Amino acid sequence: IPESFTYLGNLYSFMYDSENAFETYRKGITSHPGNYYCLLYMGIEYAKVNQTSKSIEYMMEALRINDTNPFLYNEIGFLYYNLNDYDKAISFINKGLYICDTELKEEYYSLLLNKANTLRKLNMINDALILFNEVLEFKNESFEALSSIGFIYYIKKEYMIAVDYLHKANFINSKKLFLYLIILDL
Repeated sequence: IPESFTYLGNLYSFMYDSENAFETYRKGITSHPGNYYCLLYMGIEYAKVNQTSKSIEYMMEALRINDTNPFLYNEIGFLYYNLNDYDKAISFINKGLYICDTELKEEYYSLLLNKANTLRKLNMINDALILFNEVLEFKNESFEALSSIGFIYYIKKEYMIAVDYLHKANFINSKKLFLYLIILDL
């Protein structure tokens, strides 16, 4: 069963056992060449061990087999985001959004959030703000969206609005907000 290799590999990955995860995914790829999930998760595992080029290579191979999975586009977009290649990140995320059914709430939420963050990095602050608010329509208690909106208003020197959003984010997860603000150097 092709899925068993994916499940077992994911179990090893969950236990932080990359060596066995890689071995299991490789067996799945070899014994079932059309199993794009093993390619996808092999790519994710390579990303976890900071081998981004190998990660992209495996994910692109998975994409050649199945180009209808929005999660795959999101993962590739996220890799390019981490490489500071925001144009490629937006391109893949947009493709994922285009094929994603809004009924797939978690996938759609993740794609919107990643696109908004990428737009923020591209200094397209107003466009990012619109998308972060759209994320809140999907998930009104999104810590990531609330804190990002607060950060954007902080940058815009609209401090009262910034404090309001950061307060809402703090209510959801105060420890996470503290770390987030340290990372942003506020």
